[in-house]
Amino acid sequence: VVVGDVTVDRAVALLEARLGAWKAAATPSPRAEPRALPSRRVVSLVDRPGASQSQVWVVGPLFGASDPDAVALRVGNYALGGLFSSRLNLNLREAKGYSYGVRSSLELHRSTGLFIASGGIVGASTAPAVTEYERELARFAEGGVTPAELATAKRAFVRSLPSALATNAAVARSIVTLVVTGLPLDWYRTLPAKVEAVTADDVARAARRWIAPDRWPVVVVGPRSEIEAPLRALDLGPVSARQAAPASSPGRAPRPSRPPAG
Repeated sequence: VVVGDVTVDRAVALLEARLGAWKAAATPSPRAEPRALPSRRVVSLVDRPGASQSQVWVVGPLFGASDPDAVALRVGNYALGGLFSSRLNLNLREAKGYSYGVRSSLELHRSTGLFIASGGIVGASTAPAVTEYERELARFAEGGVTPAELATAKRAFVRSLPSALATNAAVARSIVTLVVTGLPLDWYRTLPAKVEAVTADDVARAARRWIAPDRWPVVVVGPRSEIEAPLRALDLGPVSARQAAPASSPGRAPRPSRPPAG
């Protein structure tokens, strides 16, 4: 991807001169085997002794970026957890005081996707916070969004688009994303109209189809001695507990970690 103060003809000539003779080696196509969801929700607890907060994540599989439900569910997610004023944050931060912030996002790739709801929770409030996560996800799955939430979500979605094309680097990143995920190159030109066409019924249908909090795993990283018993008392499903992985030994590079989805 080339973005900058250069004409198409000039860019093509430069690329042909330097890369025109390059031949791709035969590479086997990667293959991801589909993985079925558990029949019921499981809770994975990772112990971080002495931690004052817990990280609470609810994660579930979704579809690829070109799925017909992608735009509707992205719109709905703005109401669920994509904004400061969304349901998850207003509940867990503003109403309950359990967190500085809880959010949700969709990571959509070429053929698969991921839903993530995540946030840092005051240690002593971990179990009640998990209850509120589940309550908000279930409410969204059962009823979608209100007309007011839908209007706010659409405005927020469309107004976020200029930042995706504000600089050379942003444009390059956006085009790379389109190529990698298999979306058409006119995606950003047509997206505002697609967003405006989304109805509350579209969001509700997509939410009912894809959001499954009763089966999605819950991952909690925090002080086990304080939170394990309350988590088990919620009776959300089997709870597995383990120690956190030890820190990397001297001379060995740490394993990379994936940051929260944007």
